[in-house]
Amino acid sequence: MEEVKRLLADANLIPKHFDMGRVQSFLSVLKSSQQMVYKPSVYPNFNIHLFKAANNEKYIAQFPLSENILSSYRKEDYCWRSLTSGNVTVNLIPGDHGSILNEPNVQLLANEFNRLINT
Repeated sequence: MEEVKRLLADANLIPKHFDMGRVQSFLSVLKSSQQMVYKPSVYPNFNIHLFKAANNEKYIAQFPLSENILSSYRKEDYCWRSLTSGNVTVNLIPGDHGSILNEPNVQLLANEFNRLINT
């Protein structure tokens, strides 16, 4: 459990000072939120640009995710294609979920945002 706490803190999901009780509470809430039934809206004719961490496997593996959620993470587009009749473009950003907002990866992300905004 200490390793899980360290990984969560390293990914900036929890403060480093959380005690084990708060870590377990966080994981309990996380697990409960996954099990909620959510039906996203469909966006006909919308083009979607998904910015996805290129190395997310280890990050995702540290959480107790249901098979249903894991199956959507295994798909390149995280199932976004089912929500639009437009195009879905997957933009891979180096790093994992916790590091794509750190240099130098965040600069690549910003460059892609600027390119899309200016086209």
